[in-house]
Amino acid sequence: MQSGSTILDNHRTRDDAGTADGRALRLLDSIRRESFDRLARVAATAVGAPMGTVTIVDDEQQLFRSSFGIASSLDEATGAFSVALCRLVVGTRSPLVVDDLAEHPRLAIGHPGKALGVGSFVGVPLVAPSAGPIGALCVADTRPRRWTAREVELLVDLAAVAMTEAELRRELADRTSLAEAMFRQAPAFMAVIRGDEHVVEMVNDATYEFFGQRVFVGRRAEDALPELREQGFFELLDGVLATGEPFIGTAFPIDVQRRPGEPLEKRYASFVYQPLIAEDGKRTGILVHGVDITEQVEASQAVREREEQLRHAQKMEAVGQLAGGVAHDFNNLLTVLKVNSELLIEALDARDPRREPAIEIRGATDRAASLTRQLLAFSRKQILNPRVVDLNVIVDNVRPMLARLIGEDIVIATKTRPGIGAVLADAGQLEQILMNLLVNARDAMPDGGRVTIETANVELDGRYAVERRVNVAPGRYVLLSVSDSGTGMPAEVCERVFEPFFTTKEPGKGTGLGLSTVYGIVKQSGGYIWVYSEPGKGATFKIYFPRLAEETQAHGEERDVAPPPGGTETVLLVEDEDAVRRLARRILEQRGYTVIEGRNGVDALAAAERHAGHIDLVLTDVVMPGMSGRDLVQRLRERGEIFAQLFMSGYTDDEVVRRGVVEQGARFLQKPFTAHAMLAAVREALDRG
Repeated sequence: MQSGSTILDNHRTRDDAGTADGRALRLLDSIRRESFDRLARVAATAVGAPMGTVTIVDDEQQLFRSSFGIASSLDEATGAFSVALCRLVVGTRSPLVVDDLAEHPRLAIGHPGKALGVGSFVGVPLVAPSAGPIGALCVADTRPRRWTAREVELLVDLAAVAMTEAELRRELADRTSLAEAMFRQAPAFMAVIRGDEHVVEMVNDATYEFFGQRVFVGRRAEDALPELREQGFFELLDGVLATGEPFIGTAFPIDVQRRPGEPLEKRYASFVYQPLIAEDGKRTGILVHGVDITEQVEASQAVREREEQLRHAQKMEAVGQLAGGVAHDFNNLLTVLKVNSELLIEALDARDPRREPAIEIRGATDRAASLTRQLLAFSRKQILNPRVVDLNVIVDNVRPMLARLIGEDIVIATKTRPGIGAVLADAGQLEQILMNLLVNARDAMPDGGRVTIETANVELDGRYAVERRVNVAPGRYVLLSVSDSGTGMPAEVCERVFEPFFTTKEPGKGTGLGLSTVYGIVKQSGGYIWVYSEPGKGATFKIYFPRLAEETQAHGEERDVAPPPGGTETVLLVEDEDAVRRLARRILEQRGYTVIEGRNGVDALAAAERHAGHIDLVLTDVVMPGMSGRDLVQRLRERGEIFAQLFMSGYTDDEVVRRGVVEQGARFLQKPFTAHAMLAAVREALDRG
């Protein structure tokens, strides 16, 4: 007597898993083959029969057969008998009992059981709740036998128990398969780590996506992820395993080497280390569950940086408004002080003891005027006189002065690239930028060092803005770079270096306006500035000015070489500050000009109406109560007047100044001015119309 299992795999497919046959296949897969062998043996033994079979069939043929008590040499006969019996039982869905095969009217002739020496048998259906009847459990004897109702009932019960077990196993297999699929396909990275050595038992697909392709399973976590050794994660595993308390980490930075030979990549994750507890209460391992939040963290950082840039811009604007307002009033006062001190110096004999104090007053006025210009520069409200210039020419012209400014223990090296493009900027303000940056470099090198000034044509793309995290428009630029070998600055200082009144120098050693002035000039000129520095590694300031078309030619510098002549023309002088107006009138009349006064725009219109002759020049302040200087000029032109125009300003907030562009045909006289500067500007305006 032998027992065994026979499987026909050529028809086993999952393509129709949703059909009854498909469900039978899934059910068959969930049962171990030994279980069917045991069922055939137990059934035969339970009723005292020498033979037992379990057969699973579909509409076409046998899928599976397990037999007990039948020699393997009779396999073909066993198969024929099992299939024939199984089809009868499945077809009727009820037990089939044959006490004597020879006397059965339908089965006596040609039945395949005769080849096996079967004299009697009982077959009961195997009915699965999810798939219906899928086969039969059969016991057989070699002789005729009367099968009792109790034996038949026992076989029915065994078949039911077997199918219930099969269903439970199928459900367990389905749930296990679902759990494995959920684990494998989960968007969060997951891993099961076992034992004190933290050996990786399993990981899902997201783990490879986060950490890169590498061998995990069967290796210690520390060996699989060597770049994490100094980052504290394995110590956390030890702690969780020792205490049994889970660890929750939020937005943790993780330096990962996703591919061999590549540099570490900064990523962020929120994760949980959950201890795994066995039934006996022992901690056997840890479940790691983490979510890659790199994109969210980087986006949040970008938002915070943008917000910080906005706050900085708003702070600059607020301080600029305050500084600009102060500068406006201050410049009117300085104009009076400066011109009167010059007139006093000219009137006093060189040996007069009163002349020296007058010179001191003029010097103090110049220093105050310089401070005011810096206030206007970083607030972006100073009047610029932009023209087409060559940065190489500016660097060459200012270099001797810079050498005297910073001292002999600092070497100035220039690397000006020939043929760079022209830029539209105020040449004087470009010199101011270089002086401020060189002074800043000098203060960072108390023991001497090296400063390098470079120029070059560059093209910036969108990637530059992303890498530097600055708001810069892609395009063609001319670079002006100033680097030093000084003490350098930490990141927190670099972030604030352009703020007005921010300084790291001792009290009384700096105003905190030098670099903010540079920032204001660059922005008002349509450029961008960026600083890079580290402690002990010096600093580099890179300034990008928009490059003009290649055919645009830079102008040479213009210098006043002779005292300005006077004239006999008629000037309409409009100024709301009485002291400035009186002073300007006195200077103009001393040089032969006829002056008509106006305290504001309305007063000036009335004075022009009363004047019978021609007005050759309108010299007017820009910002005045009731009517601006530009509006006054426009009103006069609407009357048909033809005249030259010259605007004065210590501070203005109209559209011309906000844009920082001098309109075509307009000339500006910046307060505070000297008598010489005013007369020169008046003469130029009259001569050039």
